[in-house]
Amino acid sequence: KTSLRILATGNFYPWRRYEDLIAALSILLRGGVECELHHVGSSILCNGYAKEIRDMVSRLHLEDRVRFHGYVEENRFIEICSEADVFVFPNYPQTWGLVVFEAMASGLPVVVNTGCGAAEVLRDGETALLVPPKSPSAIADAIVRLQREPDLYRQLSLRGREFVEKNIRWDLYAANMVQLFEETLAPERQQQ
Repeated sequence: KTSLRILATGNFYPWRRYEDLIAALSILLRGGVECELHHVGSSILCNGYAKEIRDMVSRLHLEDRVRFHGYVEENRFIEICSEADVFVFPNYPQTWGLVVFEAMASGLPVVVNTGCGAAEVLRDGETALLVPPKSPSAIADAIVRLQREPDLYRQLSLRGREFVEKNIRWDLYAANMVQLFEETLAPERQQQ
């Protein structure tokens, strides 16, 4: 590959902070990093924000470096993910961010904003690279670090996938919820 492929997914909403990712892309390109951004997600629900992002891409002359795929079918989505080199989640604030774990499960190293819930269970430099909210330069630095440190890249890819396999499963989630309910109800049951 001649160009680093950055992937972001999610419908357009202001808390997605795609402006931070577009600014990071501009920083990377000015720094000589050959890269491109691929975004998958619909603009139907927040067309105004999508227009702002597209206008920013035009203003920064990044039209040949940013590809908005829109909504895609599952097979095409899998194909786009398999072609990506890194997944970036700039969302702030975001309550959780399941897509982060989906990217990790596919073996993509992830750069995640510390303002989202997913960051609370990830370890910086072990399962992900964590960056502060609203910081395009930190996003760019994390991507450069992944490019310059192939061992770190491989480690995040492997450990991220392992983390998801061990911790982010529906059967485990259900068991944890049952345990939480039982612990919550235990004092009330003892009183009866």
